[in-house]
Amino acid sequence: MICRTCFSVCLAGLLLGSILSLAGVAWAVDYYWNVPSGNWATAGNWNPTGVPTASDRAYVNNNGTALIDSSGNVCARFFVGQSGNGQLVIHAGELTVSEVGFVGRYPGYTGTVTLNDGTVTFNGTSLSQLQIGRDQAYGYFYQNGGSVVLGGAQGALFLGPMGPGRYELQAGTLTTLQSSIGYGGTYSAQGGDGFGEFIQTGGVHQTEFICIGEGWDDGGTGVYRLLGGSLTTEELRLGVIDDIRSGNRPLRGTFYLAGGTLTVGSTIVIGADTYDGGVGGAGVGLFEFTSGVLTDGNQDADLIVRYDAPATGTFQGRGVVDISGTLENNGRVIADGGTLDMSSFASVTSTVENTTTNGWFARAGGKLLLPAVSVTGAGAYNWGEDPTDSQIDLVNSVRAGFSDVTGTGELEIALLDPAHPSAPSVDGIGLVLGLWDIQASGFQFNRVDLIFRYDDLLTDDPTRLRLFHWTGTGWEKVPSVLDPANKWISTSGWQSLGVFAVSDVPEPATLGLLLAGLVSFAGWLAWQRRKHQG
Repeated sequence: MICRTCFSVCLAGLLLGSILSLAGVAWAVDYYWNVPSGNWATAGNWNPTGVPTASDRAYVNNNGTALIDSSGNVCARFFVGQSGNGQLVIHAGELTVSEVGFVGRYPGYTGTVTLNDGTVTFNGTSLSQLQIGRDQAYGYFYQNGGSVVLGGAQGALFLGPMGPGRYELQAGTLTTLQSSIGYGGTYSAQGGDGFGEFIQTGGVHQTEFICIGEGWDDGGTGVYRLLGGSLTTEELRLGVIDDIRSGNRPLRGTFYLAGGTLTVGSTIVIGADTYDGGVGGAGVGLFEFTSGVLTDGNQDADLIVRYDAPATGTFQGRGVVDISGTLENNGRVIADGGTLDMSSFASVTSTVENTTTNGWFARAGGKLLLPAVSVTGAGAYNWGEDPTDSQIDLVNSVRAGFSDVTGTGELEIALLDPAHPSAPSVDGIGLVLGLWDIQASGFQFNRVDLIFRYDDLLTDDPTRLRLFHWTGTGWEKVPSVLDPANKWISTSGWQSLGVFAVSDVPEPATLGLLLAGLVSFAGWLAWQRRKHQG
């Protein structure tokens, strides 16, 4: 059983609670910004005259800019861009918010906060939130330094809740208890799809829990681009519902790791429908890894690609995945454009039967490495499937049955794209559907039988499939048995391993017709040249 972190309060409840609490509360004073530009701490810049206290609400909605460069600035809530556009610029000093801050609040308006230095702290005992891009308003938060702390009882960042929101972290520190990037819902008349985009080029982002692409009745789309700096979290969810949902729009969450360091302590979930109490999510999750560091800091974290149906989950890219827990793949894992090394996982499993196109893939010169399979004696061993599953079904998985085994060791398999530098040339063997480099280390055997789950989408006629073995100098076609019902091709009686390929080989008659057509076409081209020259 995979250990998963559970959170007692879901983000849907937090967001709904903040909406319901907007009414029926007695405030000391509502302050409205009334100058084009000026200092927050200047009493004459507000209407009524005065400076907001810890129990007051502050509104910057007059297309003006409020500046903070000193300590001691406070409010219960701020609204930047609610009934008009507004900006808040913090050069230094501090702003302490005892409940919630809105950056972009009502449809059609834009709110912008720029933090160059200083500290913004949310420390409410019952409500502690920062919402950016709420209810179809536009919200932007630019952090060029300083510190943002979302603590207190909730410590929640909502980026793009039912509207478009963007957070850019270039330097400084952002600390939250929980974060939502892209949230859809119909809590209010202005509710609907949400879009949140977090772009991190530097700095430090620390959060206990982060969900990218979620929602209640409507779909939320979230994107996180980690280009530099560091993100540390216990749990990362992409395209995952956090509560019961009645809508049918997909929840889309995408994480691009192209620099910096992502450290996950417990779990990464990519695409789910009913995870951790959620219902009706139909999540679509994508993790794209092209550069940077992906690690769990030796905390045995798990990676779940597609938790259940009808969700969609994809992990793709290249680099070393330094995670040491369980790799659960019910979706698509793709080595794309280089070597994707996932060999540090302790184990590989699958919990959802594949009836479509899920599995393991290598493309654009890719090479996929999974953990070596421990071989302790005679028997059948799976690569890319749950060890106890006798019916492999994930695309490009392999089952090896060993007889007369002496010693203990490991079965090491690499899935290769034919364009990878370590792959032998596949010229002359047709269209290659799958290419595996299979090696035995530390044990001996008298016989091995192999089953390959081929990619049935790459052929329109499975009867043309053939199995080849690389001899070191060329390919030899080997005896095989085709099982179209299970999408298997198998071979038996091998006393050694090596590189195997499944190819779609056209029939000789088809090749003849093709060659005849090429000859005819070449003749037609020559005739055309003579015609134009004459």
